[in-house]
Amino acid sequence: PILGVGTDNLKRGVVQNLTEESFEFIKAHNGIPDKAHNEYLNIAVTLGIPARIVYMIFLIAIVFPNLKYIFKRKDIFIILSIIGSYLVQAFFNISTIGIAPIFWFCLGIIDNKNIIENGGNNEV
Repeated sequence: PILGVGTDNLKRGVVQNLTEESFEFIKAHNGIPDKAHNEYLNIAVTLGIPARIVYMIFLIAIVFPNLKYIFKRKDIFIILSIIGSYLVQAFFNISTIGIAPIFWFCLGIIDNKNIIENGGNNEV
């Protein structure tokens, strides 16, 4: 649990640590799970618990300082709504190629202090 089983190696990790419950699951479903279908759990299992903690600290460090602007500016409200929606859906799915770039792009926008402090005005 500390180091995880490696990126995209959940299937191998299940096989290497075969328990009675996992054997029954494999037998009942005729297959071995390859994804946790929960982004937070998938990060913890594949990359390890410290990686999950770092990921959560990273998200908190970006989102929380900007919460004070959520009802003051419409653009911040929209961006934080996108980020929040992604974080909620991450409990039920893992990152997909169609949505993940939008999430990371919004995190980059919201972390840009120039946009937040100057209201989007790029003048120095």
